[in-house]
Amino acid sequence: MVFSPHDISVLDFLIGKSAIKIEAKASTFLQPGIADFTMAQLSYPDNIQGHIFTSWLHPIKEQKLIVVGSKAMISFNDSTKEKEIILHHKHFQFENGFPVKIEKDDEIIPYETKMPLEEELKYFTDHLDSTIEVADGKSGHEVVKILESVQNKIENY
Repeated sequence: MVFSPHDISVLDFLIGKSAIKIEAKASTFLQPGIADFTMAQLSYPDNIQGHIFTSWLHPIKEQKLIVVGSKAMISFNDSTKEKEIILHHKHFQFENGFPVKIEKDDEIIPYETKMPLEEELKYFTDHLDSTIEVADGKSGHEVVKILESVQNKIENY
């Protein structure tokens, strides 16, 4: 899970809360004690679920975020050159007790692309004499707690 702190931070930010239940599994094939694949399931209040899959061994390197909502879905693939945020106008509604897929054309959400670390450092230096509101020490502490819990579950799996 060493590759997941940003994923956990993004989930916590989007949901506005930290995970209340954590499950994790890992597979070790090549070296004892070093996970090749990990899967974490994070449960949040209000029955919100997050899934994080990591693998240093996987043949396809991808960094995707997919958010599934009741009326639409959104995706972001950081592994592509375009790095598009796509709003998928897809959802399900029940008709006569059966789920029916409702689907309209996808929409690309325009945004200003910048280098994240550069922007983070700029924000930090701009706020040295004021309050940092985007991510404080508390949010970082919550991420570390989740990482430690995942690591513990993997080691005792």
